[in-house]
Amino acid sequence: MDITELTKQEQAVVIGTLIPLLGQDLVNERIDKQKLESVLPIVNDMRDNTTPKQRREAMISLLDKTMDEFLRDNKKTQPYHAWKMIWLC
Repeated sequence: MDITELTKQEQAVVIGTLIPLLGQDLVNERIDKQKLESVLPIVNDMRDNTTPKQRREAMISLLDKTMDEFLRDNKKTQPYHAWKMIWLC
């Protein structure tokens, strides 16, 4: 899946979820300051102008697309074994 296949709302969900998850300090260390300064107002504006239901729908869509891509890539490389996924739990 190409990142351009994600809607802006889905991209905003990724950014808005990963930054707090990773921590602002780590993000500030690893991501270009100008990039952050450009992106954050847009993501914040999108968050302010979407309902919780719209954000959930974007998350579900993102999860669905990501799982499709994961399964597609996994089938190319190796068969799925449930025991390999235990670490995710």
